[in-house]
Amino acid sequence: MVNICVPILNKNLNKLYEEDIDNKYLLYLIIVREDRPEIPSWVYVTKEISETIDGNSIADKFKELQTGYEAYCKYSSHAEFNFRTLNAFTNKKTKINKQILLERLTKNTMSVFLGVYLSAILKKNKRNFKESWDLICVTGNLKWDRSNLLLVPVDGEKIKNKYEGEFETEAIKRGKDKNCLFLYVSDKKEEGIPYGKNQGIHENITVKHFYEGVNVIEVLRYLFKQGSSKNEDDYQLTSERDTVSLNEEVNSVDIKIQLATENAYKKSIHLYNEWKKSKNNLYDTPYDDDQYISMTIINAKEEKDEYEIENLLSRLKSKEYRHAVLFGEGGMGKTTSCMRLMDIFKSIGDKIPIKPFIYMPLSAYSSEETLQRYIINVCGILKIFDIKPQAIEVINYYYDLLINKMEMVLLLDGFNEMDSAHHKKFKEELDKLASATNIQILITSREDVTLGITSSFNKLKFKPIDKDLIDSLFTTKISTDLYPVLNNPMMLKIYKYDQDNEMSKQNKDEDYIKNPTSAGEILWNFIGHQIIRSKRIYENTGFGNILFRYLLPYIAYKVEIKEKENYIFKLADLDSYIYDLEDDFKQKQKNRNKPNEFISIQKTLGQFLDDKDRTTTLSDICEQKFSIIKKVDKHTYEFIHQHFRDVFAATHIKNQMALNDKTVFTERIFPFHLVQMLSDILQEHKDVKNEGRPPCCGII
Repeated sequence: MVNICVPILNKNLNKLYEEDIDNKYLLYLIIVREDRPEIPSWVYVTKEISETIDGNSIADKFKELQTGYEAYCKYSSHAEFNFRTLNAFTNKKTKINKQILLERLTKNTMSVFLGVYLSAILKKNKRNFKESWDLICVTGNLKWDRSNLLLVPVDGEKIKNKYEGEFETEAIKRGKDKNCLFLYVSDKKEEGIPYGKNQGIHENITVKHFYEGVNVIEVLRYLFKQGSSKNEDDYQLTSERDTVSLNEEVNSVDIKIQLATENAYKKSIHLYNEWKKSKNNLYDTPYDDDQYISMTIINAKEEKDEYEIENLLSRLKSKEYRHAVLFGEGGMGKTTSCMRLMDIFKSIGDKIPIKPFIYMPLSAYSSEETLQRYIINVCGILKIFDIKPQAIEVINYYYDLLINKMEMVLLLDGFNEMDSAHHKKFKEELDKLASATNIQILITSREDVTLGITSSFNKLKFKPIDKDLIDSLFTTKISTDLYPVLNNPMMLKIYKYDQDNEMSKQNKDEDYIKNPTSAGEILWNFIGHQIIRSKRIYENTGFGNILFRYLLPYIAYKVEIKEKENYIFKLADLDSYIYDLEDDFKQKQKNRNKPNEFISIQKTLGQFLDDKDRTTTLSDICEQKFSIIKKVDKHTYEFIHQHFRDVFAATHIKNQMALNDKTVFTERIFPFHLVQMLSDILQEHKDVKNEGRPPCCGII
C-alpha cells in the first residue's frame, strides 16, 4: 500500500544525526493505527500537545478533522496518528539507522492536516487509487465550517522548497517507472515549480494544485476510485438536506422551496455536463482547460488586484459588494469561467451543496419572460406548488420566499446574447434581485452591464494571456501579428489544435490558409478540420463540405438577420432552411450563374433530402457528432459560440460574393463584428498591407 507523506522542515537535528538534515524539508510518513478501541476519537501521540493553534489545541484540531470525516463517511471512528521519516538516519551516539519520530505538532506544521485526513480515508476506508503511485507528498490544511471540510493554504509555507526538498530527491532516486505525486493547496499556482504530468528528470512526477476554499471531496475524487471500498456510500454528504422526490408527499413549504433550489441546481449540473461533452466533441479529444485557458481576473477600472477565477467568490466575500460583472470580448472565457466554478464547487453524487450554484444562460431568456419568470421556470416553482401560470400573486409570493429563504449563487451568463430591447427591463429586475441578502450574482457580458443599476457590482475583466505563455506552447516561432489574436484563450486553443493536429499536415484544400494572422482565418482553418473529420465519418461523400461550407453558413446567416430573436433557431426552421438552400442552388443552375461545383453540391444535398427525418438527422449530426450547435431547450438550438456563428454567416456572404450575388447586402446592415469576420476570411488585412486597399472591398 502507498503511504502518504508530508514535508516538514527540520531544525536542530544535525547534532543528533550524522547526515546534514537541518533546514531541509524531509518526508514524514503518517502512521495510522486503529487497533485501540479504548481511544474514543482521533488522537496524536506526542510528548507535548499543549501548544494551541488558532485558539484550539492540537487535540481539538484532530476532533475537528474527525467530525468532518464522520460527516462524509457516515460512521464513527477512532484512530491514533504518528509521524516518522520516510528514510532512516544514523544516530551519532548509537550508530544505528532509525526513522525519526516527530515529537510535536506546532503552528509551523499546519500543512500536515490534509495528509492526516487522506491517510485516514486510505487506511480506514480501504480506498483504491485511480493511478499507480509509488510516492505521494501532500501539503495543505483543512477547516470544518459546520457543513463541509474545506481546503486551506498555510501562510508563509515555502511550497517550492518542499517540492525541491526530499520529495524531488526521492522521485529521482526511484526512477522513471515509479510515479510520484506532489499535491499542494495554495491560492494560486506557485511559480518556480512545474505543473501537470510528466515532470522531473525522469518525467515520473505529477504536480497537482488545489485552490483555497475547495471542498476536500474534490481531492478524494482526484485520488481515489469511486465505489472501490465495501461501503459504496463512503464520503457521501450526510446533510439533512437530502433530495426530495416530486413523487413524495411533501407538505412543508420550506422543503418545497428547498426542492425548487435543488431542481435548478440539477439542471445546472446537466448543462455543465453537456457543455463538457460538447467541448470533447468539438475538439475531437478530451477537453482540458488548464494548459490553454487563462482564468486570471483583474479589477476592470484599475487593472490590478489580480487573482484566478477559482478564488473569485472567496475574494468577493471580503469586498464591500458581493456581486460582480465579469466582462471580456468573445472567447476570453466567460462561459468557461462559469463552468469552472460549477466544476470546483459542485457537490458529490446527488447531494446538494449548502449554497448551490445556479447556471442560467441568458441566451435562453425568452422575450416573453422576465428575469423573475426565468428563475421560476428554472426552479420549477409552478410544478412543485401546483400553480397555474395565471396566478401571478401566488407566483410572486413563492418567488419572494425562494430568494429570501434559500442561499444560492446565480451565474447569469451572456448578457450580450439577449435581445437589446429587453435590456432595460432586465436591469431593473437585476437591481431588485441584487438586494436579496441570500443571493450572490455573477453576470458575464461583452460589455459593462451595470449602467442604470443602483446596486453595486464589482467590475472585473480577464487578463489577456501573456506572450511568454503563448511562446511556451509552440515549438516554432510565432508571427508578431498573431500575439494580439492568441492572447484570447479560445483563439489560442483553436490555433494550437490546428498546429498540433496531424490533419493540418494532410490538408491539401486550396482554401486552407497557411500562416493565419487573424481570428477569422484561424476559425476558417478549424472549420476545414471539421470537413476532414466528416470525410472519415461519411466516407468522402462530400456531405461534410456541403454541411460546413454551405448549409451551416446559410443557417448562421438566417439566424444573424433574425437578431431580435436571441440568435436561436427552432428544429422546424431547419426543414425550411434545407429546402431554401436547395431552391437557391437550383435557381443558380438554371441561371447558369454558378461554378461547376454546384452541380455536385445539389446532387449530394438532394440525396440527403431523401431522409424523411432530415431535420432530426441534421440536428443530431451538428450537435452530437461535431457540437457546432447546442440545445437551448427541447426544440430550440443555438451555435455553440458567437465566433462560430459569425464565421459561418460570413462564409455565406463570401459564397454569395463569389457568385456576384449582391442581394445579400440589401437584407440588413451588418454589425461590425460580422463585417470584421468577413474581412478576416477574405484575408483583406493582407491585401491592405500589400496593396493599400480599404477593408471589406468597399462593403462598408
